[in-house]
Amino acid sequence: MTKQEFTQRVKVEVSDIEYNAIEMVYMHSDVDKDEFCKMWVKMNKTRVEKAKAEAKAQEEEMAMVDVNHYFK
Repeated sequence: MTKQEFTQRVKVEVSDIEYNAIEMVYMHSDVDKDEFCKMWVKMNKTRVEKAKAEAKAQEEEMAMVDVNHYFK
């Protein structure tokens, strides 16, 4: 699994160093990438929720910028 595949599945950006550690664990596991990512999300619930909240806030901010631009 590539870093890009991982981040798309878990919706969290990780550093290269962190991904290398994640990849090592994944390579030594006996589950497929989807199951591994589900387990990672479950183990990192707080971090994932924070990332989702930040993404939602950013989307809402961009929507407001678009609306404000439209009404100028």
